[in-house]
Amino acid sequence: MAAEIRGASLFLFYLFLCLASLVASQTLPNNDQKRILLQIKRDWGGEPALDSWNVDTSTNYCHWPGVGCAADGSVVNITLSNQTWTRITRPIPASLCDLKNLTHLDLSYQRIHTRFPTSLYNCSSLQYLDLKQNGFVGAIPADIDRLSPRLTLLDLSGNNFTGDIPPSIGRLPAIQTLWLYANLFNGSIPAEIGNLSRLQQLGLAYNSFAPVRIPSEFGNLTKLTFLWMTRANLQGEIPASFAQLTGLTHLDLTQNSLTGAIPAGIWSLPNLQYLTTYLIPSSSTGRSGLIEIDLSMNQLTGSIPDDFGKLKNLSLLYLYYNRISGGIPASIGKLPSLSTLRLFSNGLTGVLPPELGKNSPLIDIEVDDNMISGELPDGLCDRGVFNSIVVFNNNLKGRIPPSLGKCSKLNNFQIHNNRFSGQLPDGIWSAANLTTVMVSNNTLSGTLPEKLPLNLTRLEIENNRFTGSIPSSADRLQVLLGSNNMFSG
Repeated sequence: MAAEIRGASLFLFYLFLCLASLVASQTLPNNDQKRILLQIKRDWGGEPALDSWNVDTSTNYCHWPGVGCAADGSVVNITLSNQTWTRITRPIPASLCDLKNLTHLDLSYQRIHTRFPTSLYNCSSLQYLDLKQNGFVGAIPADIDRLSPRLTLLDLSGNNFTGDIPPSIGRLPAIQTLWLYANLFNGSIPAEIGNLSRLQQLGLAYNSFAPVRIPSEFGNLTKLTFLWMTRANLQGEIPASFAQLTGLTHLDLTQNSLTGAIPAGIWSLPNLQYLTTYLIPSSSTGRSGLIEIDLSMNQLTGSIPDDFGKLKNLSLLYLYYNRISGGIPASIGKLPSLSTLRLFSNGLTGVLPPELGKNSPLIDIEVDDNMISGELPDGLCDRGVFNSIVVFNNNLKGRIPPSLGKCSKLNNFQIHNNRFSGQLPDGIWSAANLTTVMVSNNTLSGTLPEKLPLNLTRLEIENNRFTGSIPSSADRLQVLLGSNNMFSG
């Protein structure tokens, strides 16, 4: 019996030692994490942003501002971003990387005006590094690939980095998001970026690179969904290899000096929704999921491709301020998702698509400053959301469709300098949000309502054949041009 008691006692003693060891194994690393955080505070020179990191506070260090911990108490997240009242100004201390489990570091929107902090190479577990909007200067180091191989996001946007983007950036194997936009890069764009096989988002916009072509190797980025290269001093043609970017949803190449045509393969990209560039396509395909096309403000010539009528998801089409000629394809009027059509300031001829507004929730059309003839389509308001028509300076004629009088949301009506005749539909004056009516230089007739719409601020009706009297009430009217009509009284 005594032997059994001794055995049980020994077992309990052994169990106690194990529990004590376990508690110690958890407590000591936690104390170590707190010690490292306090060391980081000292090394950072007492930045006000870290005032709450205090050895005397009763708050657990995992609840200190900007600190995030895993379940075992190890620090995995330091986020000190956008604290406008206490922005960090001193260099990033090397002791940050003594937090061996640190995976997330966000020091964005600070005022750290040093060169790139190579001490971060020692943060071997880092997966997320956000240093945007600081003021870092100089070149990105040639050995930038010494950053953690686990890094999935690198955001260096909104700084003052100069020179080349180093080729070694293409040796960060896990990168999924790379933001380098809005810097002062004045060198080259490395083809090695095309080696980032996991890359999903790439932003190189708003940099003054040396005149550079888009590397054809970018076509290897088959997981890329978002490519933003606005105002990056790009020249030459869009690589045909872009047809391989089957995951791409958003492509923005505006404000560059690209030449040639948009490669035909781009129109076959199954997921592309937003295309913004300064080139005119020669064709498109109905397989495209494009939602928006913006090819405005260029010197583009040629005609609108008939295949645009196959883009069943197209909601927005901007082709204004170009030199496009020919007609507007009738198929544009059959697009089921079209809401906004802006084709003004071109050399377009022919008629407006007869079915415009009948098949989609059309909100506005702007086709002014062209040579369009024929009549206005009668279905513009069929879906009940139409609010703006701007068709001045064309050769349009005939009567204003009575259906426009049913546009309850109409706020902007500009049809001046055409050859319209007949009367304005009475319902136009009942639109509660109507602010602008510009119908000068037509041969319109009829009378005006005794009381103008409450929100009307501009009424231009000169050089027509209106009769009757001038309205007696116009609460908010600021501009009235009505000369050369047949008013009485």
